[in-house]
Amino acid sequence: MRHDLTPDKAADSPIAALIDGMRGYSAYPKETIRQSILVDVARFSAPAVIAKLIDSMYANPDYLAVVAARSYHHANHFDKIILVDDEAENGFRLAIHLWRPPYTSDEVGDDQIHSHRCEFWSNVLFGALDSLEYCRSDTGTTFTEVTYGAEYSDTGAKINVYTTVGDATLADARYIRRPAGTTYHLPDYCIHRIRISIRIPTATILVRGPHTREMSSVFSNTTVYAPTAEMQPLTVDQLRERLHFIGENLP
Repeated sequence: MRHDLTPDKAADSPIAALIDGMRGYSAYPKETIRQSILVDVARFSAPAVIAKLIDSMYANPDYLAVVAARSYHHANHFDKIILVDDEAENGFRLAIHLWRPPYTSDEVGDDQIHSHRCEFWSNVLFGALDSLEYCRSDTGTTFTEVTYGAEYSDTGAKINVYTTVGDATLADARYIRRPAGTTYHLPDYCIHRIRISIRIPTATILVRGPHTREMSSVFSNTTVYAPTAEMQPLTVDQLRERLHFIGENLP
């Protein structure tokens, strides 16, 4: 079950508004809907709303199992908890991303610069998100560029399929620090890297829009990618533990 649009039958109005905005994406001018979803994400991200959502998940074992089966520890060193997956219909997804120290020196030093196949809207629930943005350039640092897309196993587990493209030169564009409570929009053309904190856990709630291209790219001089990599789904107990941690750290 990958296309569940009802995380909570008794959902607060901010949750319902957010889902309605996701469904209305193609019906309105893009800039209008972008601003509308940004407002909805800010309302949905209020600590009281997130806390109620987590409580409702505890009370719904079937939904917990659905979320656990499509959630996993991402190759970029964070837990991706997929709350709503409308990928086959309107192409939207609602997820929580959790970065939680400690990290190894290799993980902190991992380049993991990447692009996206879509635009997204996000709110920093707690901690702080440090991001380095890049642009393609004739001058800068040369990385190995690898494209990847998603497939799914017979059990529904996500599989990343990687293809090496060659060298790509990137120039630093800007550094952005987004503290807790910040709501922002990231366009689909952005290339960036999240700087992992070795001290402070960080969680974000994220609405991903429809895909605008077939593949994403990752740029790295520290990681060699196998042709395929299967993302291991979280167990229900692992999901419960992560939800408890998120709930305990909400402001």
